[in-house]
Amino acid sequence: MIALVILACALIALLAVYALGLYSASALFLVRHVARRWRPAAAPTLGAEALAGRALTVLIPARNEGRMALRAIQSLLDQDTPAAVHIELVLKDAADTSLPALDAAFPGAHLSGAHRPADLGTAGSDMLLFSATDARFAGPRTVRVAFAGVDGKAEKLNGRMAACTTPLIAVLDADHQAHPGWLRSAVNRLAATGARMVQCRRHPLVADGLFSLWDSLHQHIGCELFNEAFEGLNLGVFFTGTTVVADADLWRAHPLRACITEDIDLSYRLFMEGERLVADTVGASDEEVSPDLYSFLARRRRWANGHTDAFLRHLPRLFKAPLRPRDRLQFLFHGAHYLVATVVFALHLVIGAIFATRLEGPQTALALGLSALCALLVARTQRTQGVRTRAAETAVLTAWFFPAGVMLVNLALAGLLDTPLRTALPLPDWALVVGVFGLLAPLAVLFAGLAAFGQLRFTTAAAVLVSYPLAFYLDLSGVLIGLADHLAGRNVWQAVSRAPSVLTEPTAPVGEPRRNSREQRIVSQPPERFAPVGAALRAMAAEVSPGGLALAGEVGSDAGHDRAGWRGHQAHSVALATGTEADQLGALGGRGAAAASPAAGPAASAGASPAADPVTGLGLTRPVSIAESWGPVHVLKKCMRWLTMSLPRRRAPVRRILWLSAIGLFAGGFWYSRSSRIPLAAAPCHALPHDGDPWVVGPDRIPGYCEAAPMATAEPQWSRRRSDFAVVRDDALSPPDPGYWRTLDSTFFCNLAQFDPGNVSPAPGGGVAMTVKAEARGDRQFTSGSIATHEGDAAAYLYGRYEAELKPAKGSGVISAFFLYRYDPWQEIDIEFLGQDTTQILLNVYFNPGVPGDKYNHGFSGTPVKIDLGFDAAEAFHRYAIEWDVDEIRWFVDDRLIHRRRAGRPTPIPHLPMRMHLNVWPTCAEPLAGPFNGVTDDAPIVATFRKVTVSAAAPDALFKVWRWFDGLTGDAPPAPPAWQDHAEWLQRHRPAD
Repeated sequence: MIALVILACALIALLAVYALGLYSASALFLVRHVARRWRPAAAPTLGAEALAGRALTVLIPARNEGRMALRAIQSLLDQDTPAAVHIELVLKDAADTSLPALDAAFPGAHLSGAHRPADLGTAGSDMLLFSATDARFAGPRTVRVAFAGVDGKAEKLNGRMAACTTPLIAVLDADHQAHPGWLRSAVNRLAATGARMVQCRRHPLVADGLFSLWDSLHQHIGCELFNEAFEGLNLGVFFTGTTVVADADLWRAHPLRACITEDIDLSYRLFMEGERLVADTVGASDEEVSPDLYSFLARRRRWANGHTDAFLRHLPRLFKAPLRPRDRLQFLFHGAHYLVATVVFALHLVIGAIFATRLEGPQTALALGLSALCALLVARTQRTQGVRTRAAETAVLTAWFFPAGVMLVNLALAGLLDTPLRTALPLPDWALVVGVFGLLAPLAVLFAGLAAFGQLRFTTAAAVLVSYPLAFYLDLSGVLIGLADHLAGRNVWQAVSRAPSVLTEPTAPVGEPRRNSREQRIVSQPPERFAPVGAALRAMAAEVSPGGLALAGEVGSDAGHDRAGWRGHQAHSVALATGTEADQLGALGGRGAAAASPAAGPAASAGASPAADPVTGLGLTRPVSIAESWGPVHVLKKCMRWLTMSLPRRRAPVRRILWLSAIGLFAGGFWYSRSSRIPLAAAPCHALPHDGDPWVVGPDRIPGYCEAAPMATAEPQWSRRRSDFAVVRDDALSPPDPGYWRTLDSTFFCNLAQFDPGNVSPAPGGGVAMTVKAEARGDRQFTSGSIATHEGDAAAYLYGRYEAELKPAKGSGVISAFFLYRYDPWQEIDIEFLGQDTTQILLNVYFNPGVPGDKYNHGFSGTPVKIDLGFDAAEAFHRYAIEWDVDEIRWFVDDRLIHRRRAGRPTPIPHLPMRMHLNVWPTCAEPLAGPFNGVTDDAPIVATFRKVTVSAAAPDALFKVWRWFDGLTGDAPPAPPAWQDHAEWLQRHRPAD
């Protein structure tokens, strides 16, 4: 254990160093952000003539992106720069799913049919789809499709970059939609800084799912925060693979390397050569984010693998490169981003090992089973091919989840068993403080970014805080699999689409008015599945006012918004000017019917007339920020959809199964909570005079405590065990074991006899017979029998169940007893039979506060009650039991609950270990038991005890669950009387809730 604690402290200190970097970056970012808000710096801008001379080629590498590629093209046509913008969609071949959409959007290009060139779609072929220079655009625009013959992004871009003739080349992924001011802002940033490459800021398109939220938090909050922090330290930023503009010569001099993450590899190559990339913090594009667990994990898996590979390959060059010390420190900080997960993993395992020492074998097995199940479910989402690879993924994830499973089981036991110390880590206080400091570092980064970027709302903050543990474990799951891939040399991954969607409305060619409807993002399915959706869209479009905007929504899935939810573009989007519908649509990147007329321009291909040159009529998706995606109204709608199970048919059965399972568990728990109650047998009860000690409540102050009639309804007519009882001794008393039982030879006040070992003898049929005899011993005229457990720990019990089969003695003034007892302080729990009437049973409790050795031995009568049995106990053997629980004492006859005492009704529950006693004796208490008439040969006084069973108590792990079900119907036992709350001496004797 000491070694584990030392190792945990060392790992915590190591993580604290990295966390300090995160906090420092957040603080620098906030200072820089506030300073810029108070004293905004005027960035130099190029004039229209200078901008017009900065022609750009924008490459859109795509792989089966469908109509999303057209959305990227549309956003580039609408750039506000007067420079010539040459747009190239780079595909592998004519089998790409974008081609039918291109054919519908650009019919004049003849991408299909008899007019298509024979070599179109082969490697190296390309076709001009559209070219125009007119008032519809800020500058000349061309659209070209190029076929690279390869799948890899690096190969596609390298081939096209070599053929580009413009001084600047930009890259925009097909799942992005550029802001209208992207290219103008990027060119101005290059001119202002003298840099050769500018990485521009990205935003999410829609971030309303759990995985979309956290993907966006990482990419659009965390990454952008670090870019601004690096800028504040006069450091370069790193290329993220898209929304970037750079000198064409720089691209050609440093072609992308075909690897897992070609972007970070290029960044590190440029970094080692002293090339500084700058950031443009003005919003540049909106991108699709991870819509599901598969893509969320797969992206992190890929990044962890490729990022770590690039870092380790370039690390040997670090101290030879022409870099400043701060640059070298930045490289180490940036490169170790995913490697930090190994330290977290090691610390997690150490903490899990510490907690595992507190679990028993079955509990550890339960934690392992839960961990393996979670690992299998998560690994299944990755669709990995090959048994060995799937097994390796599952093993890594099981090792990652196992400590969490151990801690979860331990936490559950701590809550159910009222043992909060189970959750305490045996680490120094400084290690715990530093550990919390490190754990909160990612949240500090995110909240700093959300606040400064204007995305922090109450519901957003709540969503981030509540989902942080789940996101933390899933994020690290993907990273750890990626690191395992790197160690195993696996560098192949399945394609990840960040948008599980297609556009449902057909793309309108030039000359046809665009419908003023919302672009829809829905799960990709066969076209016939969309027939009802299309009808609904047309109905919705008919309700939109003539001046409405072409916006994006979602149909019947997690990201849906109603018409009242559309409130215009985000702050980073272009503002809409007041004007006609066509003007408004143009500001959003589209053109209305008035602006969608055919335009003169160069022929798109052989046989295409200028009048047929098309302009895509695709509408742009309306961006929905994090704050809007997680606004109160939208969160409420998502909750309602969960409650009503209104999901697409593909996912609805899963949700229904979960709901039905939850309902089944609730119904099963409710039924079991009722069936596990112990019914109280309603028998006449008579309260005898009680002691008047301050810790005894008078029977008249406890409604329903004990009355002549069956117990009043003020008390529930049932009880519940807080503990489980496991048998630890089953003793037939044939004969009593001298190592366990002690035959007494003492006496006590009001006992008319002296106990004598000779009065304890074997009984016919088994057990022991205890006899009262007329024999003088000392100052007593009679002898009797008694046995008790020894005083050692092996026979002195605390809470448990104590059961005896017995037949009491008959005779006035004689008491046969089975009870638990201790002295200093005096505590006792009794079952007694009064020989003058063995159709009744006397039950009693003596309580005194204190700890062992305290001289609190007050009282005389205790708190006795007599209960009618309904039979004569002296005629046959019956089973009598005392159940001594933490908050209640229960008495049973033949497994029937006949009486119970709850804490404070009328005494606190005894709380110190006691010995078990069996005896028979004549008493001086004539008002209680009648006068003792002596002993005659004709009527011997004999009590027989045949069997004793002792069961130890262990906390019931599910007691709180069943008590919660009891409380649902309001018939749970009431709280103890209020007087106990003011008795300070009593607090330590009350049961923990």
